[in-house]
Amino acid sequence: MSQEANSEPTVNQEASQDANQEANQEASQEASQEASQEASQGAGLWLFQGVNQEANEETNQDTTPLETREKPPSSAKRRSSPSATSHTEDSPSQANPSSLHHGPDKRAATGDESSSAYEHDNQAVEGEVDAEKIVSDMASEDINTKLEATVRARKILSQSLNPKVDEFLAADILTPALANLKEEHATLMFETAWVLTNIAAGTSNHTQALVDRGFVQPLVQLLGTTNIGVAEQVTWALSNIAADNPDHRNQMVAEGIVKLLLAHLNQSIPVTFIRNIAWALSNLFRRKPLEMLTEEKELILQALKDHLLDHSDPHVQADALHTASLFTDMGTEYIQLVVEAGLVAQLVALLASQDEALLLTALRAVGNIITGTDTQTEAVLEAGALPLYSQVLANSSSTRAKKEALWAISNILAGTPGQLQQVIDAGLVPELLLAVHSEDGRVRKEASWGLFNLTDIGTQEQLKVLAPGATVPPLLALMGDSEPALATLGVEALLNLLRKSSDSETLRSTLEEQGGITLLQRNLQHENNKIVTTSKAILESYFSVDLQDEEAKKADEDEAVIETEDNPVNEEVEEEEDANEKIEKVEDETKLEEDW
Repeated sequence: MSQEANSEPTVNQEASQDANQEANQEASQEASQEASQEASQGAGLWLFQGVNQEANEETNQDTTPLETREKPPSSAKRRSSPSATSHTEDSPSQANPSSLHHGPDKRAATGDESSSAYEHDNQAVEGEVDAEKIVSDMASEDINTKLEATVRARKILSQSLNPKVDEFLAADILTPALANLKEEHATLMFETAWVLTNIAAGTSNHTQALVDRGFVQPLVQLLGTTNIGVAEQVTWALSNIAADNPDHRNQMVAEGIVKLLLAHLNQSIPVTFIRNIAWALSNLFRRKPLEMLTEEKELILQALKDHLLDHSDPHVQADALHTASLFTDMGTEYIQLVVEAGLVAQLVALLASQDEALLLTALRAVGNIITGTDTQTEAVLEAGALPLYSQVLANSSSTRAKKEALWAISNILAGTPGQLQQVIDAGLVPELLLAVHSEDGRVRKEASWGLFNLTDIGTQEQLKVLAPGATVPPLLALMGDSEPALATLGVEALLNLLRKSSDSETLRSTLEEQGGITLLQRNLQHENNKIVTTSKAILESYFSVDLQDEEAKKADEDEAVIETEDNPVNEEVEEEEDANEKIEKVEDETKLEEDW
């Protein structure tokens, strides 16, 4: 996805509309719009002598919201799930129930971002666009002609409407661009990198054209420049390329992008550059499979820990947190690196964030860790996550936040009995039972998994927390749910509870009083075989219902109905009886008239 753009900033602007909107990586559109209204503060500018800078004019910013791309969640720990409906249905590659949002994969450099250390001519390009003439001038021997033509191309490619990428590619703009990228002229290199940034912000075909012409290697090499403005714009271009295709991303990783990119964090650089680095890191982890050395992964985690996750700039923090979320979604090997890097406590602390965007991303990052091994889950519990989950469930107005918290809790309940006990001790079971009644299907689903895992893993002593009076209503609600997967969880959770309950008599009587037997009998006609067999097992084992007599009685009733409906003899008898009734009625009426 990309955003084309049409304007540039004044000299002393620091942040752009795009950058401001990026601060809310996971938030709703309302949160994103609030972030986009933050005022930009003065960024340092580096001007290069010997280069004629054109006058800079302030223009209106494009207020179109950034496009967002949904990231599918890992919705299960893949442990302790009912056989009929595995909790792997919403694995990262298969589903997207959470609609969690983050920043765009790609974005065009509009000029509103003040992303460089240069001043620029921002006057709109008027009149007919002669792409071939512009490209020809970009190949001129005269440096000023080259620069003027490149600036003109950059302006056109920064337009929000009809940036004419196809026209410039057809005119072979990539040939002079590749040559100019290697010129010993800082402003020309910067403007060329900007041109490439917006070409890469286009379609996959546009990005592929850059890769096919060999731009990845020289762009990565330019990250090593001491010129901050050029390095920042190159970072932007590479980030757009990385977002488009995992093969492109793997190629730039192989060229050494990680170390060159992170080296800039040890220098004094403007906050806009730090934002671009944080965003670029997130793009390195957006797609699987990732080909990266363990040493490079560890360097990225160290950068998150030391420079980015606790950064004072909300935009930097949001992208850094999203990088951590994507990193932990890569699997247990990656999760272990996060644990060893000492990042768990830092991520858990962000569960207390009052910013919905940060909270949602932190919930996903920590939740991903919990999907790992029991030891990795224990690291989250030791960092104090359970009280923070309780706060989210009790105080958050965000349905998505509650869904994410319940997802994490359900996976903790799929762990060891000791971890399950910590959930009980934290007082989260009542919240779990309450959430089963939620009107939101996503919340109800995760709460249902938590309840099932509790009955499946919990010991008889631990299940005393499920008092019949508080537990039977949500169980019956689950068993009668129109979604077969949830109904299956309900009947299997009930069977687990009946098997382990220390007070099965009270449990059975409560079920009878609240219509549980009727519901179980109704489920015998369910289209889902697992629901039928489990309901039958409960009725036969715990309620002494003779299902053979019930089935025979039902068969007799069905047979009688069929005979009544289909027997033609019966129809003739009925017609004859109707006729006799009419005759008798006429005779009665005649008798009345005679008497009168």
